[in-house]
Amino acid sequence: MENILTEKLRAYVLENNLDLVVRLQEGYSFMNYLKDKVAAVEPFMQHLILEQKPEHIVVQLCLDEMTRELRPSKFLYIRTVLEEEFPVECAGFGASGVLTYEVTHLIDRCQAIFETFGFSEASADNHLLRHAVIAEMHDHIY
Repeated sequence: MENILTEKLRAYVLENNLDLVVRLQEGYSFMNYLKDKVAAVEPFMQHLILEQKPEHIVVQLCLDEMTRELRPSKFLYIRTVLEEEFPVECAGFGASGVLTYEVTHLIDRCQAIFETFGFSEASADNHLLRHAVIAEMHDHIY
């Protein structure tokens, strides 16, 4: 089951948190990150197995636990705002192959904004947060 969890986590991170992959490649190994996350959820997984939960439930609950700190995705949030508010520039970044780099850089630039607004699933729809992010993007792009 550890292999299934590792693969599910890998797929989740690649789809939702590509900035994390970029950062992990700079130092801490992506594979070590995955192994550490799966190891950390091992006691929870064993508890669920002892409760005779179906495998698909165990996998989903463990994946939810492993990805809790990754939600909501700053990468998807920034990319979506960039696509919606700066479509021409976003398309240009994509065409030149630097979209992931630019989104990762914008996450870094917006970190203080995320901290100020307490970026979470509850605050992700805050229009003041969005406007602050848009202003930072504008400053970066222009």
